[in-house]
Amino acid sequence: AAVLRNDPNADVIENLAGAIGATDERIATPEDRVKLAAWVRQEFRPSYDRVKEISPSDSVEKQQLRATLFGVLGEIGRDPQIIAQAKELTNKYIADQASVEPSLVRPAVMIATENGDSHLFDQLQQLSKTSNNPDVKITALVALANFHNPALVRRALDYATSGQVRNQDAIFLFVVALRSRDTRSVAWDYVQKNWDKVHAQLTTAMGGYLVQSTGSFCSADRAKEVQTFFASHPVAASQEALQRATSAIHDCTVLRARQQPKLTEWLTQQHLSAGGL
Repeated sequence: AAVLRNDPNADVIENLAGAIGATDERIATPEDRVKLAAWVRQEFRPSYDRVKEISPSDSVEKQQLRATLFGVLGEIGRDPQIIAQAKELTNKYIADQASVEPSLVRPAVMIATENGDSHLFDQLQQLSKTSNNPDVKITALVALANFHNPALVRRALDYATSGQVRNQDAIFLFVVALRSRDTRSVAWDYVQKNWDKVHAQLTTAMGGYLVQSTGSFCSADRAKEVQTFFASHPVAASQEALQRATSAIHDCTVLRARQQPKLTEWLTQQHLSAGGL
C-alpha cells in the first residue's frame, strides 16, 4: 500500500482501501487502530491533496480516485480536516442534493454520520421521509444506522421497527449496524432484547440478510451466542445464512489470532509523526 499509494488508477487505490479497511475492521486492536489511522493520514493525505480540487473537466477516473482517497482518510484515517469537510458536504447535500459532486456524496455522508450528532440524525431522517428521489431517500435512511453514538444506533433501530419504514428497507438499517465494528454490539443487543419487533420486519427474502450480518463478529463466544440465539429464535429460510455467518466468525478469529501480533509489530516499526498520534 505504501508503494502504490500514489497510483493514479482509482481501482488500484480502491483495492488498497478495501485491504486496509479489513485490517482496521477485523485485525487491529483499539491501540493498533490509532496507529493505523495515523499511518493512513501520513501515507495517503499527500495523494488526496493532489486530486482534491474539483474541476468540471475531471474524468470519471479522477472523480473515483478523489472519492476513494476521501473515504480512506475520513473513515480509516479519521483525518479531522476530512471529517469537517464531510460534515460540510453532508449539510450542503441535505439542503440541495445537486450542490455536491455525486461521487463524494456516499463517502461524505458515511464519514459525517460516523462522527455525527442528534441534529444531523434529525435532518437525515426528515430527508428520508420527504425526498421524492428514491436514491436520496434510501441514502438518507440507511445512513441513520451509520451513526456511532450508541443512543443514535438504538434510535435508528427503533425507527426501523416503528412501522414507518418499509420492511424491505428496514432490514438494511440492521445490516449496516451489525456489520460495523463500532456499532455491532449495540445492534446485536437490540436484536436480542427486541426480537418480536425485529422479527416482525423480516420477510422470507430479507431474514437471511439479518442472520448473515452477524458473521461480522470475531470471537468464539459471539459465534456460540449467535448459534444459540437463532436456534431458539428461528428465522425462515436462513439455515445457510447462519452457517455462513458462523463460518465467517471462525475465519475472522483465526485471522486475528495469526495476524494481529504481526500488525502490532509492523506498526511499531513505522516512522509515524508524533503529531499524528
